[in-house]
Amino acid sequence: LVYWETHPEDYKLQSPLSYQSDQRFLTFELPMTGFSAQRRALEHMVILSFSLGRTLVLPPRQGMFDGTLMGSLDYFDISSNPMFKGVHIISMEEFLQRIAPFLAAQQTQLFGRNNWDGAEDIQTLYQYLRTTGTIPTSWDPERCFIGYSFEQLSKLIARIMKRVDGRAHPTPWDFQGKPKPVKAPELERLREFMAERRQICSHGKNKEKDFLYPNEILLHIPAPAEPKNGNENNKNSQISSSVMEVPFYTFFFQDNSAQDLVLKRMVRDSLRYNDVIVCAAARIVDWFRYNVGHYHALHIRHPSYEDKFHSEVHAQPEWILHDVQKYLPHGSHIYIATDYYSYDDGPDDVKDKNWFAPLQKKYQLYFSSDFRGVLEHHLPNHYTEMVEQLICARAEIFVGTWKSSFSSYIHRLRGYYSPLTKDEDTNEEEGSLNNSFYASPVAQQQEMSVYQAIRRPFNEREFPIAWRDIDHDVAVPKQTKPKKN
Repeated sequence: LVYWETHPEDYKLQSPLSYQSDQRFLTFELPMTGFSAQRRALEHMVILSFSLGRTLVLPPRQGMFDGTLMGSLDYFDISSNPMFKGVHIISMEEFLQRIAPFLAAQQTQLFGRNNWDGAEDIQTLYQYLRTTGTIPTSWDPERCFIGYSFEQLSKLIARIMKRVDGRAHPTPWDFQGKPKPVKAPELERLREFMAERRQICSHGKNKEKDFLYPNEILLHIPAPAEPKNGNENNKNSQISSSVMEVPFYTFFFQDNSAQDLVLKRMVRDSLRYNDVIVCAAARIVDWFRYNVGHYHALHIRHPSYEDKFHSEVHAQPEWILHDVQKYLPHGSHIYIATDYYSYDDGPDDVKDKNWFAPLQKKYQLYFSSDFRGVLEHHLPNHYTEMVEQLICARAEIFVGTWKSSFSSYIHRLRGYYSPLTKDEDTNEEEGSLNNSFYASPVAQQQEMSVYQAIRRPFNEREFPIAWRDIDHDVAVPKQTKPKKN
């Protein structure tokens, strides 16, 4: 299951702003909408902290549904990874103990507490960070983006918008099936990166100097929150929090193409699940390979996903069968990744496999509960979600749920795997994934089968720019694709 690489030269990378990393800090709140959203937030905060030359302060550990306290370091072994020599990371406890006393008098509201792991009143800490730090309210990824040089970016954007070279204003559709080379000139890469955004995120009177908030000791990114009763603070929180809701490669334009590739490799190679999770998934993948030859995978959300969030996504078994049978051959062995069993308020038949009866008539279905005996050691329940993503990533065909960050990350993992396995069904030059689909809606079912440039809204899916040719000019060993029975 290894898809990550080790490139010693990558470890030497330093941000142009790294000289201030011990004097500038970035704190953030983890989203409460599930682990996949938290993983996406962590990735983006790591890239932002590196790019801005700030020390990243990790949020306190939070209680899981089984009472276990879990933090970022428990899923990703980022503290000991050499890739992160260029990324300065400290715990919230260390920040409160060493740095916070010098920031503002408001720390008295924390009552002298430095350890907030598992705290039920965690909002007290977050409110302190919101009032002590600066929330970058001008950062709205759907409207604008940032980079290292305001002046240089402004000149390039003006050149594009004035059509100096005679070309029309770029749109994401201009690049469909026609990606720019990863080493293309800065102007060409920017045309694709803009995604119909026409401005740099900026604020204040001196936009050129202040757009990256260089004078603010503490930048704080709050968790997503809906505005309430017209409160302006809540509105500002909602604007800045969208930064952590979009993929890490959609907001900060890296003018240096080499650095851009290194940062994408850093996310792939260093922000990976820990060995306990990977080994657990490997045992199940091996079981499939040795017992059934090959398998497919399907991600199914609870019906409330359709009812509460995305009405265009089918979440009933009869409709799901109708949607997926064009991609999954009848009689196939299908691994089902689902969150049905985590809901207590659903219909009684959701608690057993009868709910999946329409699918069981056509396929041989497997669930995580079927593999308890395969795992050599007890695996904590809160690791199941990550294990399932890796299982789905190694399936021959995967069908996911549209707008789900869980499914989106599986597609990205499949993109990471594609150059290693040399899958004949994958267009490596484009980064497209011809064996990765969405069940519904119909318009999005084959989103991954052709190269798509980043486009708004960015949080609906992952894009090939995250994995396509990121090992350019770097030797990568090839894995052997397992034979089919």
